[in-house]
Amino acid sequence: MPKRRFTQDDVKHIVDSTMEEQGRREKDRRDLEKVWKEVDRQLAQIPDLAHKSFADGNINPKRAWMPEVELPLQSQTLEVLKADSRRMTFPQSGPYFQANAALTDDYLERVDFKALIAGANDVPSVIDQDNANKLVSGFHRHIQRQYGFRDQWELLDMEAFNYGTFVGKARTITKQMFPTTAKGVVKETVKFPVMIPRSIKNVYLDDSKHNVMMEGQFVGPTVHEIYWRKFGDLEMAAKKGSSDPNKDGWRRDGLKKLENMKATDNVRVIRVEGDILVPRSTGPALFQPNTIAHIATESGQGALIRLQFSEMDENSYFSHPYMIQDMGSPYGVGPLMKGMPIQKAAVEALTRLLIWAALNTGPPVKYDVDDPLFAQTGGPEIEPYKLWPTTGTTEPVEIGDGAALFQLYVGFLQQYADLTGVNAPRLGQQTVSHTTAFAKDVENQRGTARTVDYVSSVLNSPLARWLDMEYRLGKKFEGKQTIFIEEYGGFVEIESKHLPDLVSYEVFGAAGPAEEQREEQVQANAVQIATQIELLKIQLEQQGRPQGEKLDLTAIQKEALRKGFKDVDGFFTAGPEGLQANPEAAGIIQPALTSSSDTFAA
Repeated sequence: MPKRRFTQDDVKHIVDSTMEEQGRREKDRRDLEKVWKEVDRQLAQIPDLAHKSFADGNINPKRAWMPEVELPLQSQTLEVLKADSRRMTFPQSGPYFQANAALTDDYLERVDFKALIAGANDVPSVIDQDNANKLVSGFHRHIQRQYGFRDQWELLDMEAFNYGTFVGKARTITKQMFPTTAKGVVKETVKFPVMIPRSIKNVYLDDSKHNVMMEGQFVGPTVHEIYWRKFGDLEMAAKKGSSDPNKDGWRRDGLKKLENMKATDNVRVIRVEGDILVPRSTGPALFQPNTIAHIATESGQGALIRLQFSEMDENSYFSHPYMIQDMGSPYGVGPLMKGMPIQKAAVEALTRLLIWAALNTGPPVKYDVDDPLFAQTGGPEIEPYKLWPTTGTTEPVEIGDGAALFQLYVGFLQQYADLTGVNAPRLGQQTVSHTTAFAKDVENQRGTARTVDYVSSVLNSPLARWLDMEYRLGKKFEGKQTIFIEEYGGFVEIESKHLPDLVSYEVFGAAGPAEEQREEQVQANAVQIATQIELLKIQLEQQGRPQGEKLDLTAIQKEALRKGFKDVDGFFTAGPEGLQANPEAAGIIQPALTSSSDTFAA
């Protein structure tokens, strides 16, 4: 991308418009952030002390005896949802996606597939469709093994469950490696893309209205992210980095506006990525797509400290909601957000139940203030089997209805389980013994239905999109790389030109290996049925099958095979004409048509 010159007026507009937009986005989601904060408190199991505190937050000494409790419902739900989503997204073994490469003429002409390990490993030297697909899949696995991709994706799911929306970011990093070779330990620098989970608390999505099926839009959305850096760190990075916007894009003139800050001071920086449109007093507005601006803020003022042109063809951020309930908002709603008020109600019921229990086990007592004993001791002392030698009367005060409070508490627990879907079977508890296996399976499926729906949406959208982003960034490497392809059990040395230009992905998650096993079983059953029909045909021919209307056994064979195979005509070959079948001479054992072991006859 060519380098463009930005005037001081352009810089001022970028800073002012960014800070104004950031303020608006923060104001618009203020109520949402209060919900997130309450979810965090419940996850940390920090008790809410409002019931025993003054309005200013200080503890009321007269209520210091009251209990401080917080239920673990939210943290337990998060644990179950994370475990289920991880199990559904990534299998223990085998792939979770299928790459489909386009074998264009240009690609086939330039590719020169060189195997480092040949022979028993069966690594091919010529590319065909299957080999190209496996090469792309192996390239993805090679990248993702470098930094624990699956663990990072689990953090995205956690953000969706907690706050309703997750945000990931693509970035190319440099990794120092020291492989051992015949020449000793050699230092290598490897660049590869990584997926970095970002907290939605620090990321502000573009909440402009959807332009669906209308005229469209030319200026794409922008994503704001807040981060904090030491001022001394920014200074050193600017000195070592380039001022070229096609590289680092550091603007030292912007840093000079912050010279009154100490090196140890934290600087709040707004990172903006997207299409920037800068109006100008003369001439057309300046439009700069895929631009990254960093604005440092101090005392309500801002300074542009970096301006870069992105290396990507699209925004490096991607987001996905757990569930959308407002078309005008880019933020979703997660199960913990929906469960938050019910947990608060359950804690309130439990707290009042404990207060009731405390007052009934140590009840307040009415006594005669004129009694000399009570006047001397300050009142009756409440303890088991305590005897009061007094002429006055004492009367314990009955407080509340514990049974009603307990029923209310249990009702909130059941409502929470119904809302989040985290019921007893999902927590590992067994259902009642007289329940049938089918009923137990239905109960488990009902509990996980919403999680299955969420994982399916993730597989079809953000995970498939990430694979596409990862591939386009990853194939920009220079030199050679050695990757391991599991299907071949060997290493392959590739260059960037060996990778296809166009690839599509089918992401099936953990259902892939199970689906493959099911398909293999269906194919095996189809072949078994077709073979048994073939033996039946031979037996009928030997018995002198009558002419006239009869079953077309070959058509039945083809129909059975179609349940496991797409092209079945290749399974049938025409034998020599006039050849009479002789199963006894050929050593074929004639099956018993009524045998209990014959699945087709049965």
